[in-house]
Amino acid sequence: MTRRPADGREVAGHLALALARYLRECRSDGVWTPPEVERFAVLLADVASRRQGETSMAPAADAGHGRLMDTASTLLLDRREVAHALRCSVRTVDRLIGSGALVAVKIEGSTRVRRSDLDDFIASRPPRSFRDELTAKGGAA
Repeated sequence: MTRRPADGREVAGHLALALARYLRECRSDGVWTPPEVERFAVLLADVASRRQGETSMAPAADAGHGRLMDTASTLLLDRREVAHALRCSVRTVDRLIGSGALVAVKIEGSTRVRRSDLDDFIASRPPRSFRDELTAKGGAA
């Protein structure tokens, strides 16, 4: 059986999977990785999941500099980008939207979150330390 040559999206998918596993391993081992590596993993996943002919505005290459744009410069984020920014699952983002804790808008059937609404959501969360968590659960502080 002859194997057909892989297209760019298929290669991007393999690279995104490998990079995601690497980043997960680094996090579990406590190894620091540059934020650009995480943004590159998001870009690869976006390229791999994009339908043929579809264009994406974020994350996009910064013209002339070859760097990835930060999601802070993007006005609207999809659920996956919000999950990445919050370091949670897409399902958690869906629950936050469903409960009304996170405001979302529908654009031609696609759920998007305004960057300003995400920033407001994050700002509304009180900071808690590990000691606060132990105290709240009845542990010794």
